[in-house]
Amino acid sequence: MKDRLTSSAAEMNGMERCAADERAAHRPDPRAAIIVTALFLTAALSLPSVDAAGTLLFFIYPVAECSLEGISYGRIARRSTAVLPLVILIGLFNPLLDRTAVFGLYGLTVTRGWLSFAVIVMRGLLSVQAALILISSVGFDRFCRNLHRLGVPSVLTTELMFVYRYIFVLSEEASSMKRAREARSFGRRGFGLRIWGATIGELFIRSSQRAERVGQAMKARGFDGEIRAVAPETAWRTADTRYLVCWAAALAALRFLPQILF
Repeated sequence: MKDRLTSSAAEMNGMERCAADERAAHRPDPRAAIIVTALFLTAALSLPSVDAAGTLLFFIYPVAECSLEGISYGRIARRSTAVLPLVILIGLFNPLLDRTAVFGLYGLTVTRGWLSFAVIVMRGLLSVQAALILISSVGFDRFCRNLHRLGVPSVLTTELMFVYRYIFVLSEEASSMKRAREARSFGRRGFGLRIWGATIGELFIRSSQRAERVGQAMKARGFDGEIRAVAPETAWRTADTRYLVCWAAALAALRFLPQILF
């Protein structure tokens, strides 16, 4: 059976490769993509908490954006389902706390609680899908560098890049420990409470020590607190302006036209 930690790291590497493939030159400037994603999240999350129909319309964005970027929406949608347990837990008690009837459907009464629960689930999926599309089209390193170009302090963007890179350090150490345990467990499965505690402590120590060695190596090579780009940054083009204006108009229409018309 394939190691789940290794699979997760491979998926993250796959997103970086997708951002650097041959279609990258035809994609919009990362700054435009970041601004459009921020506009999308603002528009989608500003809808009323019971506007399930309006929230559903915003799924047009990830589908259309995946088509424009040459990314498989099915893969994005499948990965976004990882957030479902969390968003379901967040909205789980809404149907119990708010039982105000809104309308009937085939003899069933739909309450405000169920509508708000559906909106929470859809907002969670939309937010994760928008983030996955952005990282798949831009790449995490370029995302952080272009956040800095948009005015975000370098302290924050550098920390984001370190967190992302140390995820791989943590996953590699965890995979190594898992293989070592399986080689010595003689087919036994599961961890006892004592083993879990010792394993987590050992993982923390090993990851910290390796991260410290990485940091020392970076300082020996002249690292001064800021990660610089190897390749030159892209320049803003007329096509980026058109991309930004078109998506801003489309998102404004999705946000306000249904309420005006209906």
